[in-house]
Amino acid sequence: PLEAVLEVVGADRGIFLHRCFEVLGGHPGRVDLLEKATGGTINKKVWGRLESAAADFERWLAGRFQPLRVLREVPLLGLDGRGSVVSGILDLLVETAEGYWILDHKSDVTDDRSARFEAYLPQLRCYADLIRKAFPGKPMLGVAIHWISYRKVNLLPGEGSA
Repeated sequence: PLEAVLEVVGADRGIFLHRCFEVLGGHPGRVDLLEKATGGTINKKVWGRLESAAADFERWLAGRFQPLRVLREVPLLGLDGRGSVVSGILDLLVETAEGYWILDHKSDVTDDRSARFEAYLPQLRCYADLIRKAFPGKPMLGVAIHWISYRKVNLLPGEGSA
């Protein structure tokens, strides 16, 4: 697990890991960009683990989805089904030939990822609804959580609406 090499904890850990996957996903091997984005120096042991985790995720992403494009850190602003304003940042919007997938990075350390996935599902469904409204020409194919600490992804196909 990545927490074995990280010195940051709590919310700072989550922010740091999100930034790593945002930066390294678009620019593999760029420790200089990652240090600028995180505001600190990254030791070689930590760098190696982060680079490996990001590269593994990117290979999985390309193999699983064959994306036409991957948008990272997409700002969202819209109305939900009840007319409430929804504002957030979508970690990954993956566009395929068939439609869209939403992937959210989570840095949680938990013994029950299934229950935690259910807890995050309302957020993912809300994001999916906003994307479906913004891009009505292609269907929303599903949502997923990338559990950064475990290097695992839970996919839920067909979750295109709230």
